[in-house]
Amino acid sequence: MRYRMPTRSLRYRAELAKEWSGEGEVAHFDDDKPHLTMRVNRLMSGVAWADEPGALTRHLIGNVRVRRVESSELEVDSAFLVHHSRGEHEARIYAGSRQDLLRTADGAFRIARRTIFLDAAVLPANLGVLL
Repeated sequence: MRYRMPTRSLRYRAELAKEWSGEGEVAHFDDDKPHLTMRVNRLMSGVAWADEPGALTRHLIGNVRVRRVESSELEVDSAFLVHHSRGEHEARIYAGSRQDLLRTADGAFRIARRTIFLDAAVLPANLGVLL
């Protein structure tokens, strides 16, 4: 399992190939399964003070395109919109796209890799809502 969100730098058209950070370069997060397990355990522990009280979050997924890579793998591209609000006056909207690699395991598809491409180059808040 790999869960990654590269950083984005705004570029002129001639340099669009450099818009997203590459492998081995800085990313907002680049997690493997043990790190994701640690995040979930921390959230479930009741001592994740930054996530208490819980936020109200809505994830909308659209423009889904599926391609079969191998008999047991699918590549899935999609667009997302996330509305996240905390307290009475704080609300943010995140938009972007995802590229997922799904593999079959125990008769079901599981996420083997997810890469998130956020439309914004500057991030105003905690990215935990995108996980």
